[in-house]
Amino acid sequence: MSVPVGKIVSIHAQRTQVRRLLDDSSPADAPTAYYALFHDPARSALFTHADEKGRVTGFVAVCQTGIDLFRPLLTLQCPDAESAAALLGQMTHMMVELYNDRPQVQGLWLVIGLVTAMSLMDGSEHHVAQPAG
Repeated sequence: MSVPVGKIVSIHAQRTQVRRLLDDSSPADAPTAYYALFHDPARSALFTHADEKGRVTGFVAVCQTGIDLFRPLLTLQCPDAESAAALLGQMTHMMVELYNDRPQVQGLWLVIGLVTAMSLMDGSEHHVAQPAG
């Protein structure tokens, strides 16, 4: 369950919700914690996923960095493949709207690639359609 359409939540409120999912003092969580919790809010977007009770269970942080201004850095934290797919779908839909200079086809291929990669990581036998031609 993602944030309902039409409901606007500030990045500061989202950061409060995702803070409990991360240990910002852990070296393993450090890069994800930095980009999700501390990166410049004007150059960050946070997409959250919630369970049936409305508790945030995962997120994707999309951050514009000085390394490459035209390719955002993404970091993902989620409990399962279904949450990851929902988050990436929501993020891709929103990014197509925000960054109109990128063709929608590129975004769709990104989603297909990510879903395929996730299905291979969890060992399931999902089949994804191959591009024609």
